[in-house]
Amino acid sequence: MNQLYKIAHLVRKDMTMHLQNKETAILIFLFSLLVVLVFSFAFGPIFPQDLVERGKLAGSVLWASFAFAGVIAMSRSFAQEQEHGALQGILLTGIDPANLYLAKVISNTLFLIVLEAMLAPITLVLMGVMDMLGIMDMFQLLGVIALGTLGFSAVGTILAGMANAGMGRESFLSVLLFPMIFPVVIGASRSTIALLTYRELERRGISNQGIMDSNWLLLLIVYSLVFLAVSYLLFEYVIEQ
Repeated sequence: MNQLYKIAHLVRKDMTMHLQNKETAILIFLFSLLVVLVFSFAFGPIFPQDLVERGKLAGSVLWASFAFAGVIAMSRSFAQEQEHGALQGILLTGIDPANLYLAKVISNTLFLIVLEAMLAPITLVLMGVMDMLGIMDMFQLLGVIALGTLGFSAVGTILAGMANAGMGRESFLSVLLFPMIFPVVIGASRSTIALLTYRELERRGISNQGIMDSNWLLLLIVYSLVFLAVSYLLFEYVIEQ
């Protein structure tokens, strides 16, 4: 119970710092929006007339912007703890390093979900696919985004911890992170595409697609949980380095 209290305290501390450091949040949001605008103006105003193809494009753009935003967020994940030996001070409070990792994953996930929840409607409107979604579809889309973001944070947090002690934190993290999050981004984007296009496919009589592409969604879930469990067990050794 004491460890749960410490995890909750660390999550609250990180979220408070995110709220106070508005410049970083605005930078990440604007960078993500810039990625969306680049794709939007590159393909627009004449998007694919086929709604299925338009849904595929929107899902890909959405997760491309999320991935680039996530790299910035992960690079700042341990920035505060790195200063003045704060990380060692946190560990001296008696918290298990594995629970420190878990708290970081939770706070990074919540922070990114808030930004993505603001970015997703803008992306869907600009890509011309908002009308393809119903109310329940929006909740399902939020679920896919949350699950993909959890997997992204599980991978990114431990790599950010590894990069924390070295120089060139951002470049080192970027080189490692993109290959490692590839299954997460692919699984999440394919699940998002399936969600954006299933109504049009059903209208055409292709009923076996389902709301989600179960194979890609299963990949996303399994990879995220396995990486989360392995990183939870190994984070102590990462911190020691």
